[in-house]
Amino acid sequence: MNVRRDSFTNLPFWLADLRQYASENAVIMLIGNKCDLDVQRAVSTEEGKAFARENGLLFIETSARMAINIEKAFVQTAEEIYSRIQQGILDVNHKDSGVRLGPQALQIAPQSSPSVLPRTNRTSRNYRCC
Repeated sequence: MNVRRDSFTNLPFWLADLRQYASENAVIMLIGNKCDLDVQRAVSTEEGKAFARENGLLFIETSARMAINIEKAFVQTAEEIYSRIQQGILDVNHKDSGVRLGPQALQIAPQSSPSVLPRTNRTSRNYRCC
């Protein structure tokens, strides 16, 4: 995970706040961003995975800049929500579940290959997202 150490240290406090106000069955994913900047890493992947495991969170490392695992983070979260609905953990008919049926039911099917948008030539400018 490429985050500042103080951000990682604050995770337990932020997670406690989130759990205080969110549904008890909310699907929460810990995302380590900027995985493409390994030399600047302040938190190891193992630390991130351990924190996620100890706190019942999903975990993934991403790079917004390089478009690594962005779609996968959303898909894994959606798949976990769907799984919890199928297991009866989340009730789409209960207003406090945090999940509502839309105008049409969607089928979640894994893609055979991740869709990746073609990258434009970005060598002339340094793009920053955060």
